[in-house]
Amino acid sequence: MKKPICAAASAALLLCLPGCLFGSESSATYHGRYVSEEQMLRVDVGAGEQEVEALLGSPSNRSDLGDGKALWTWHYTRTEKRSSHVFLLLASQHEDNYEGTVYVRFDKGKVEKVWRS
Repeated sequence: MKKPICAAASAALLLCLPGCLFGSESSATYHGRYVSEEQMLRVDVGAGEQEVEALLGSPSNRSDLGDGKALWTWHYTRTEKRSSHVFLLLASQHEDNYEGTVYVRFDKGKVEKVWRS
């Protein structure tokens, strides 16, 4: 009679363990001046420098291109970390870094072009 109870208890325990036996995590962090796609889309051609700074924040760099033209950039690095494990057998960690820049080119203080690379 003890064997069926032990087998049933063991089966119940094994059904509850998969959440503990296997697992994974992921996270993303940004460093620098990240500008989201939504923020970028709010910048209209013809907008002034103050409006752009209010929408996107202070740029990482401002360059005077001469002839009334200027180029502002917002540079960032995104780090993605992923880890997974199988209880007592296998564990892995992976990290990827992506760099990006948002550019806004001005002509006489007004937005001429906005893009990301």
